[in-house]
Amino acid sequence: MNVKLFTAAALLFSSSHVLAGEAIFFVTEDGEALDSMAITVDGSKKLVGKNGYVSFDVQTGQHKVEFSELGEWVGELEFSTASENENAEITVEMIGGEPVSEVVVYDPSNQESQGFGQITGSLSDQDSANPIEGAVISVEGTELSALSDAEGKFSIEIPRGKYDVTIAHPSYGKRTRSDVMILANTSVEVNLDLSSSGDEVIEEVVAIGTYTLNAGVSNKRDASTVLDSIDSEEFSRFGYSSVSSALKRVAG
Repeated sequence: MNVKLFTAAALLFSSSHVLAGEAIFFVTEDGEALDSMAITVDGSKKLVGKNGYVSFDVQTGQHKVEFSELGEWVGELEFSTASENENAEITVEMIGGEPVSEVVVYDPSNQESQGFGQITGSLSDQDSANPIEGAVISVEGTELSALSDAEGKFSIEIPRGKYDVTIAHPSYGKRTRSDVMILANTSVEVNLDLSSSGDEVIEEVVAIGTYTLNAGVSNKRDASTVLDSIDSEEFSRFGYSSVSSALKRVAG
């Protein structure tokens, strides 16, 4: 991983060359998804979703990204794309009101380059609040599945991508949560309150920050261009005594 500490006060500006057809942003603060930010890529502005994600289609060339929160500019980022064969993941962590960003490049068609994340969650009865055991949680389009345990909990390790997750139980029927986004080293929590009467399901999907993989799987993460950034004002604000101590706060 290439890391650069910036010296320009009050300005977060990082530049990296990536190959991307789609740029996917994931924004967190204190380990939780942040939906109060707007991101502008080449003049196109979008609000971050409640799960912390927002994505843009990008063409080959140089791209400028601006971050704003509650209408106030908080930082910017530049990256360039040379091909539409690869995608970019941009994780953004808000620290002291400023975004610290990381850009990771991967080829979706290359299995060896696939980073892994995790889907976790819990199932409970809507009326009694008791955990639901024995539900089958499956990821459509894959052979991945899990059973909820005695506490109603489940966990599935899965390659990065966007998936539909189905929950099925003989007493509660079948439910599907569509377009669950998984980034490398990120855990997404899917919590469901189910009713045996077939009433509408109450569901919550929360991106909950980083997921630590075992060494063998972690090595599969292909990062031909990775850049973390942190500026000098932030360096002094948090009282970092050395570069190594500052890096502990850098996203990723």
